[in-house]
Amino acid sequence: MRLLQAVLFGVGLAFPCGVIAQMAPTAAEEFKQTKCKQMADEKADSMTERPMTDAKGASVGLKPADVAIMNKQIELRMANVITSSHASNYDPKSNRCYVEIVKQWRYGQDFEFEQYVRQLYDGQTNNLLGYVRINRGLKIGAVYDPDYKSLADNNLGFDNANAYMDQKMRRR
Repeated sequence: MRLLQAVLFGVGLAFPCGVIAQMAPTAAEEFKQTKCKQMADEKADSMTERPMTDAKGASVGLKPADVAIMNKQIELRMANVITSSHASNYDPKSNRCYVEIVKQWRYGQDFEFEQYVRQLYDGQTNNLLGYVRINRGLKIGAVYDPDYKSLADNNLGFDNANAYMDQKMRRR
């Protein structure tokens, strides 16, 4: 029996107590996980607000003074970000890469309001799959995955969308 347990443990099939162990990812899965993380990094970078150059502003018909005003607003928004993060999860069963973007910030004349947004994207197609927002206490959410079967939700989709995103971001 000890020999069988040692063999099973050595190949990652079972612990001596009989619990199934998680298999190490294959080289292909590791590559896909790395690629998925790279896609998440690129998605987060593409969603990062940046100041505009005068040349870029001129290309869309803005005067330097208008660009300066816009850049000041961007600077204020960036200074009032409470949290900003992103994560990825490659699911080998579905061969999908999920990208989660989370941001929370203050706004208003005296920055008295907070807003929280969580989004889930399909990393390969760039499609938005789920979205939740809390703004001034109002919670809303939506799932845009056509395969998703909606459940009863008293929070304008917030609970469903959070549960859906939690499930997609759960490590296998």
